[in-house]
Amino acid sequence: ASGTTEADGTADLRHVSPERSYVIGSDRAGGVFISENFYYDSEIYNTKLYAFTDRPLYRPGDEVSVKFIGRNFKNATESTVPAAGDIKLQVLDPNGAPVATSTTRLAGETGADARFTLPSNAPAGGYS
Repeated sequence: ASGTTEADGTADLRHVSPERSYVIGSDRAGGVFISENFYYDSEIYNTKLYAFTDRPLYRPGDEVSVKFIGRNFKNATESTVPAAGDIKLQVLDPNGAPVATSTTRLAGETGADARFTLPSNAPAGGYS
Protein backbone atom coordinates (compact mmCIF):
# COMPACT_ATOMS: atom_id res chain seq x y z
CA ALA A 1 0.00 0.00 0.00
CA SER A 2 1.05 3.60 -0.31
CA GLY A 3 -0.26 6.84 1.06
CA THR A 4 0.36 10.39 2.11
CA THR A 5 0.60 11.54 5.71
CA GLU A 6 -2.13 13.56 7.37
CA ALA A 7 -1.43 16.93 9.04
CA ASP A 8 -0.27 15.12 12.22
CA GLY A 9 2.36 13.13 10.29
CA THR A 10 0.57 9.77 10.33
CA ALA A 11 -0.56 7.60 7.44
CA ASP A 12 -2.96 4.65 7.72
CA LEU A 13 -1.83 1.81 5.46
CA ARG A 14 -3.77 -1.40 5.10
CA HIS A 15 -2.32 -4.58 3.65
CA VAL A 16 -2.90 -8.33 3.62
CA SER A 17 -0.37 -9.39 6.28
CA PRO A 18 -0.23 -7.00 9.27
CA GLU A 19 2.14 -9.34 11.12
CA ARG A 20 5.04 -8.27 8.94
CA SER A 21 5.42 -4.85 7.43
CA TYR A 22 8.07 -2.67 5.87
CA VAL A 23 7.64 1.06 5.45
CA ILE A 24 9.80 3.16 3.16
CA GLY A 25 9.29 6.90 3.42
CA SER A 26 10.73 10.21 2.37
CA ASP A 27 10.33 13.82 3.43
CA ARG A 28 10.23 17.07 1.45
CA ALA A 29 13.93 17.70 2.12
CA GLY A 30 14.94 14.40 0.51
CA GLY A 31 15.44 12.45 3.74
CA VAL A 32 14.45 8.79 3.65
CA PHE A 33 13.77 6.04 6.16
CA ILE A 34 13.09 2.33 6.18
CA SER A 35 11.16 0.74 9.04
CA GLU A 36 10.28 -2.89 9.55
CA ASN A 37 7.88 -4.43 12.02
CA PHE A 38 7.25 -8.04 12.98
CA TYR A 39 4.16 -8.66 15.11
CA TYR A 40 3.96 -11.81 17.21
CA ASP A 41 0.90 -12.01 19.46
CA SER A 42 2.82 -13.97 22.11
CA GLU A 43 5.26 -11.06 22.54
CA ILE A 44 2.83 -8.19 23.11
CA TYR A 45 2.87 -8.50 26.90
CA ASN A 46 6.43 -7.25 27.29
CA THR A 47 8.37 -4.03 27.23
CA LYS A 48 9.74 -3.33 23.75
CA LEU A 49 12.55 -0.99 22.85
CA TYR A 50 12.78 0.57 19.42
CA ALA A 51 16.09 1.98 18.15
CA PHE A 52 16.38 4.50 15.30
CA THR A 53 19.49 5.99 13.72
CA ASP A 54 19.61 9.56 12.41
CA ARG A 55 20.08 8.41 8.82
CA PRO A 56 20.08 5.17 6.82
CA LEU A 57 23.69 5.10 5.51
CA TYR A 58 27.08 5.97 6.99
CA ARG A 59 30.69 6.12 5.85
CA PRO A 60 33.77 5.10 7.86
CA GLY A 61 34.54 7.75 10.47
CA ASP A 62 30.96 9.11 10.57
CA GLU A 63 29.23 9.81 13.87
CA VAL A 64 26.05 7.79 14.39
CA SER A 65 23.20 9.08 16.58
CA VAL A 66 20.77 6.51 18.00
CA LYS A 67 17.39 7.25 19.61
CA PHE A 68 15.66 4.65 21.80
CA ILE A 69 11.94 4.71 22.55
CA GLY A 70 10.17 2.12 24.68
CA ARG A 71 6.63 0.95 25.35
CA ASN A 72 5.33 -1.50 27.94
CA PHE A 73 2.51 -3.42 26.28
CA LYS A 74 -0.49 -4.45 28.38
CA ASN A 75 -2.32 -5.97 25.41
CA ALA A 76 -2.51 -5.49 21.65
CA THR A 77 -4.01 -1.98 21.88
CA GLU A 78 -2.84 -0.58 25.23
CA SER A 79 0.66 0.40 26.28
CA THR A 80 2.38 2.61 28.82
CA VAL A 81 5.80 4.18 29.17
CA PRO A 82 8.44 1.76 30.44
CA ALA A 83 10.25 2.08 33.75
CA ALA A 84 13.45 4.10 33.67
CA GLY A 85 16.64 2.07 33.42
CA ASP A 86 20.01 1.69 31.79
CA ILE A 87 20.44 0.48 28.20
CA LYS A 88 23.70 -1.09 27.13
CA LEU A 89 24.40 -0.55 23.44
CA GLN A 90 26.85 -2.81 21.64
CA VAL A 91 27.30 -2.26 17.90
CA LEU A 92 28.67 -5.10 15.77
CA ASP A 93 30.11 -4.70 12.29
CA PRO A 94 29.13 -7.06 9.40
CA ASN A 95 31.84 -9.52 10.54
CA GLY A 96 30.45 -9.62 14.10
CA ALA A 97 33.27 -7.57 15.61
CA PRO A 98 32.26 -4.93 18.18
CA VAL A 99 32.86 -1.35 17.02
CA ALA A 100 31.17 0.55 19.86
CA THR A 101 29.87 -0.09 23.37
CA SER A 102 28.12 2.43 25.59
CA THR A 103 25.51 2.74 28.30
CA THR A 104 22.70 5.31 28.29
CA ARG A 105 19.78 5.97 30.62
CA LEU A 106 16.22 5.37 29.37
CA ALA A 107 13.60 7.81 30.67
CA GLY A 108 10.08 6.47 30.13
CA GLU A 109 8.62 9.64 28.59
CA THR A 110 11.56 10.77 26.46
CA GLY A 111 13.52 7.60 25.69
CA ALA A 112 17.30 7.64 25.48
CA ASP A 113 20.02 8.85 23.14
CA ALA A 114 23.43 7.45 22.28
CA ARG A 115 26.23 8.45 19.91
CA PHE A 116 29.28 6.65 18.59
CA THR A 117 31.78 7.11 15.79
CA LEU A 118 32.43 4.42 13.21
CA PRO A 119 36.11 3.45 12.87
CA SER A 120 38.02 4.91 9.93
CA ASN A 121 38.41 1.35 8.57
CA ALA A 122 34.75 0.33 9.10
CA PRO A 123 33.74 -2.36 6.59
CA ALA A 124 30.72 -1.92 4.33
CA GLY A 125 27.58 -3.90 5.11
CA GLY A 126 24.85 -4.30 7.70
CA TYR A 127 25.59 -3.47 11.33
CA SER A 128 23.64 -4.83 14.29
